[in-house]
Order: sequence, then C-alpha cells, then structure tokens
Amino acid sequence: MEKPAFIQEFLHKAATADSSLTQDRLQAAAEFFYLLQQANQIHNLTGFHTLDEFYTFHFCDTLHLFHHLELNEDTVLTDIGTGSGIPGFLLKLLYPPMQVCLVESIQKKIQFLTEMREHFRLERCHLLADRAETLAHLPSWREQSSIVVARALSSLSSALELTCPFARIGGVIALPRGSRVDAFEQSQAEIPLGCVLQKEIHYSLPQRDTRHRLLIYKKMEKTPVKYPRKPGQIKKRPL
Repeated sequence: MEKPAFIQEFLHKAATADSSLTQDRLQAAAEFFYLLQQANQIHNLTGFHTLDEFYTFHFCDTLHLFHHLELNEDTVLTDIGTGSGIPGFLLKLLYPPMQVCLVESIQKKIQFLTEMREHFRLERCHLLADRAETLAHLPSWREQSSIVVARALSSLSSALELTCPFARIGGVIALPRGSRVDAFEQSQAEIPLGCVLQKEIHYSLPQRDTRHRLLIYKKMEKTPVKYPRKPGQIKKRPL
C-alpha cells in the first residue's frame, strides 16, 4: 500500500477510535506506523506487519495506556524493552511535551528509533541502548521516573523486577497484560520491590475476543538495592 493510502486508511480507523486526539497527533501516529511497516520489511522489528495489526495491537492497545495515565509536562516516562517503540515512542507522539526514556538492548531497534526521533524532531526523547538490569543500578536512571511501562516482558514477576527500580516513590508502573493470570499472581505473594497493586483495568481490542488487562502499581518505598538481579537469576529464580 502506498503512503497516502496507508495514512488515509489509518486516520479513518483512528478517528473512530478516539475523538480526543488532535489531527496532527493522529497524523504523526499514522506516519510512524507507515515508516515502521517499511522498515519492518527489511529489519524485522515487530511481529506485526499489516495496517490492521498495527492499528489493533499497537495503536488501540497504547490508547488504553494513554487514557489511564496522567501525562503532563513534568512526566518522565520510561519504557522497558520498548522494541520498535511501542508503547513509549507512540505515547511521546501522542503527547510530545513529556520526557520519555526508551530502553532497548537490540541495536537495530535503537537505530530505527534514532531515525524516528530525528524524523519527528522530538526533544526530551532519550534512547538507552542497554539492558534494564544494568541501567536500573545507575544513579542517573534508578528511581527517576514518574511512570514506567513495559509491554513485551513475559512473566509478571520479571516485569515488576525490571520496572519497579526505575520508578520514583509515588510514581506508577503500568503493565499491559493478557487475560491469563500466571502463577505469581495466583499466589498473591508479597512483592519485595516497594510497589503495590493499585488497580486492574479490563479491556478488549477491536474485533478481538480475547480480554486484556492493564495492571497499575504504585511505588510506595525504595526498591531494595539488590534488585533487579542478573538476567540468569531473574529467569531461574523468579520472585
């Protein structure tokens, strides 16, 4: 599909999903997804390939975050394992005044996001090409963010261990999850990371039967310095 047709169709879909976004923000999102589709044909940046998939699984899913997070000019949002920029880069396009820090260890994805940052001329958009397990122990990043998000991490215990150290006290950790409740949730174990579950929001995506959840945690106290542990420890000995 050529660029004008792609953007026109995406804008049509997006306008029906959310009337609160301005036309220029929707236009930026549409252009981003077109550029992502083109780059994905070469570099395999995401498992989704079509306009419908981008709209449903990337755009609509991110909109639920957008509407449940209190974003303002003072927001510092960190996205752990941002991949091709979902949701962190897209949230920045939808609300440019905030500061975002996008954490991604795969170089080709960082390169794509670097090109996108330059293309959209974004300021206060930091790209961190390293593992969260390393960055979380650096004073410049540890407990500095008002909002931390992570969409691509598998188990909930791993997601919390990798996100919570980045959140400042009083900040929030927002984790979009599928409908399946894993063993960590079922156990209702105490979370030794300084955060507590504040709310659980259920939602669905267009033309999909599967239910999704957004788990929002609040950072109540400092995370113990030993967290996050090394990658092998997190996997072999989950919380």
